[in-house]
Amino acid sequence: MQADGRVALHNVTVRYGRSVALEAVSGEFSAGSLTAVVGANGAGKSTLLAAIASVVRLAGGTVNCAVRQRLAYLPQLASIDRDYPLTVAELIALGGWRQFGAFRSPGAALRARAVVAAETVGLAGRLRQPIAGISVGELQRALFARLVLQEAAVILLDEPFAAMRRPCRCCSIR
Repeated sequence: MQADGRVALHNVTVRYGRSVALEAVSGEFSAGSLTAVVGANGAGKSTLLAAIASVVRLAGGTVNCAVRQRLAYLPQLASIDRDYPLTVAELIALGGWRQFGAFRSPGAALRARAVVAAETVGLAGRLRQPIAGISVGELQRALFARLVLQEAAVILLDEPFAAMRRPCRCCSIR
């Protein structure tokens, strides 16, 4: 087990039914590194990130990440109930849930950080809007802002800006 924030994969295999999505993938991501996983559509990039995040079950091999409890993952397509009565501000603030727990509300400092995160991704004017009333791209921005509040040691982003038409103020990716 890596204690310094590295992520190590050893012979990772993932199957969906009888189909092999990843086979015997090994490698290491150094602490503090910025790594891009590139490849053709269907090559297993999303499955690799999901395996590191423990979202998919491994058919074989191991993923070692000592800071797993401080891992943040933003999938390409988030599975979220858009009809749940939650505002954009509340969704973003959930990124700091470790600070307030399951049975309390976020404090003023965390709510202020959520506003800053929303401003950074261009959602300052949408904070009171229910998540059902925002576009897919705006939802992805809100989920990215939520991820920022997590203060994670490891961040996994699977095409986080694919649904956006215009760039965030935090980056120049379109």
